[in-house]
Amino acid sequence: MSTNWIEVLRTWAPIVISVVSLCIAAFSLGWNVYRDVVLKGRIRISLSIGNIVGPETEASPEMIFLSGVNLGPGKVTLDMIRTVTYKRFLRCLRIIERHSLVVNDYRNPMTTPLPSTVDVGQRFNVLLPYSKTGLLAQQFSRIGLGDSFGRAHWVSSKDLRRARRQHVKDFPS
Repeated sequence: MSTNWIEVLRTWAPIVISVVSLCIAAFSLGWNVYRDVVLKGRIRISLSIGNIVGPETEASPEMIFLSGVNLGPGKVTLDMIRTVTYKRFLRCLRIIERHSLVVNDYRNPMTTPLPSTVDVGQRFNVLLPYSKTGLLAQQFSRIGLGDSFGRAHWVSSKDLRRARRQHVKDFPS
């Protein structure tokens, strides 16, 4: 009877070892593809309205602040401010009606110039003019920043709604 088990082990041991090795190799290949192709740096962006205040100076006029931080795992090159407008009744299907690009205010020294490479953990700020006919007066569905991989990092809808309510309160029509 003991010779029977030895025969079974001799037959199945190489097959089991090969299957386990194949599973480990497949997992390793999948992880490397995911790490190198899919896993790119993520940016968390917030949108707010405020002014710049310094010591013994008057407050600046109100501005739109697009600020964010690179959450990693790698560097990201941000290159443009993007907006998207979805078709009104097909919004849940994300059918896009219009794309737009917003020109960065390069005259403001507090603005991070675009394109800009942002390291992991590094913050950036983009300041835009705040006016009655400015960015928030347009009915964009999403506002965000595009990167060199062709992806968009969008402002949260909560921040966008809060800024729109503030715009309506500041500039009643």
